Amino acid sequence: MKDAYLNKLLYDELAKAVGQEYDPVVGNEIVSVVHESLTEVLGVDVEKIVPDAGLVSKLCAESIDSLDMAFRIEKELGIKVLGEERSAIFLEVTPECPDGREKTVLELTKYVYGKAKEQGCVVGC
Repeated sequence: MKDAYLNKLLYDELAKAVGQEYDPVVGNEIVSVVHESLTEVLGVDVEKIVPDAGLVSKLCAESIDSLDMAFRIEKELGIKVLGEERSAIFLEVTPECPDGREKTVLELTKYVYGKAKEQGCVVGC
């Protein structure tokens, strides 16, 4: 039951972050895949996977985990994550943060949602 609540929390935050162009069918699939993949890849309790949790600081993600996560997302959703994006799935490198700024669960979910919409992937791809 707790999983459903946490998925709903992430689902609602993703809908707010995307705005008017949000597709609830795609959003639900993305949230489920990201949530399940994070628990499997990082081995963390589902209670820790909340929208504002830092992937590195709160969920203890490491660089090798980003590759595993990217491959799982590609396989489950039928989308492609380019090589340089695979290594940056948990960290965003900017001129202000050359060593990388960690992403949150919501930012990762929004990134995956954007990739799915950009590549025309919908549930059942």
